[in-house]
Amino acid sequence: MLIKAWMWSMCAERGIEMSTKKIQPTEPEPLPEVEEYLKVGQAAKTMHCSATSVYRLARTGVIPAFMYAGMVRIPRSALHAWLKANTTNPL
Repeated sequence: MLIKAWMWSMCAERGIEMSTKKIQPTEPEPLPEVEEYLKVGQAAKTMHCSATSVYRLARTGVIPAFMYAGMVRIPRSALHAWLKANTTNPL
């Protein structure tokens, strides 16, 4: 309490107006979406096939993939979209 009274008096001496109004918190801006990339083994588990099959599908351009630092990477959202478009539901 003593410090608060001292601050008020110092501000009054210098002509600074202190406010007792509380600052309302604002909503933080949403973080930008970051694309997640799968390794071949992760994509193989998702697709229920072998890593060799994933490499073959990526090499022939059947599934969306790219090379990064000598490794094949598959965008997760693109793979899920491809699976949805190319998979039939069993009866």
